[in-house]
Amino acid sequence: MKQFAKLCMLWILDGFVILSAGDFVSHGGELFESAADSRTAAMSGIAVTSAQGPAAIFSNPALLTDAYSHSITISYRNLFGGLATSQILAFPIKKLSRGVLSFGLVNRSVSDIPDTRRAFLFEDSEGPHLDYSQITYFSQTETGLIISYAVKLKNKYKVGINLKPVFISIDDYHAWGLSLDAGYVVNPTPQTALGLFVQDATSMLLKWSTGTREIIPPKIVAGGHLNYKNLLMTAALSARFGESLPSAGMTLAGQSIEYNLGIESILNDNLSLQGGISDLAAFTLGFSLREKYVEIRYAYLASPAHAALGDSHEFGVLFNLDQLNELGGLFEP
Repeated sequence: MKQFAKLCMLWILDGFVILSAGDFVSHGGELFESAADSRTAAMSGIAVTSAQGPAAIFSNPALLTDAYSHSITISYRNLFGGLATSQILAFPIKKLSRGVLSFGLVNRSVSDIPDTRRAFLFEDSEGPHLDYSQITYFSQTETGLIISYAVKLKNKYKVGINLKPVFISIDDYHAWGLSLDAGYVVNPTPQTALGLFVQDATSMLLKWSTGTREIIPPKIVAGGHLNYKNLLMTAALSARFGESLPSAGMTLAGQSIEYNLGIESILNDNLSLQGGISDLAAFTLGFSLREKYVEIRYAYLASPAHAALGDSHEFGVLFNLDQLNELGGLFEP
């Protein structure tokens, strides 16, 4: 654990050097923003206090103190009617004396992106012409890794930190980067929780093969949840520094603030239903079907309002390895 702490500190110090020569950009952190298991995605995509299982590493690493189990989460998302795909994988590495060490992976890819740079012709005064035979295609791939450490303090306060390297490939261009996340959760009562998640707390620092250096500022997510009988109700507000975009959300001093609302109804021990809505006026729906050995999850994400994009679907599976080990006894002689 000491080596993990030293690595984090080394990155923070190195970040100050890169910050002095980088350009701030408003976008670029969407890879980790969209990383969520199907249950979280079905509840509007924000679960700063309500994420469950190993995939909580993407929503708030502090939650991993309660989510530790010998289990693996895998999800596949078909984005915007097939324009892109993304996958996540998450599992705990080891339970330490004072905390939990976990691993997460997210990958997103877009194929067949048209490149029209050589297709425009300026041969006469009538304006540019498009030569379709000169259109080529390229792809984009983003892969992010997370190593997380979470610890519970005084059995009430939970804190966690993520170390996140990221690798990006667009056509013949490549980039790599690093950032740190920090999370905090407190339970005022057994039925309530409040949480704070600072994504890219040190800023996401990207270095491109062209020599360009980009700095993606932090994003703050604050939220909570309430358990009432068989209902779980969640709410969150989020904002990325330096980002001011037209939206249905709120603005404060030129800063865009987004909201997310989610709900889960637990029908019985095996089935629960989820729903949500965000400031983009895009609703989400889903379900979780639990059995002893496996949990199957599905999320439907409606196309964002005023966007000519298709709907998205996410399918996920959580394997309970402790329970699966019991099957081995059935085949012993």
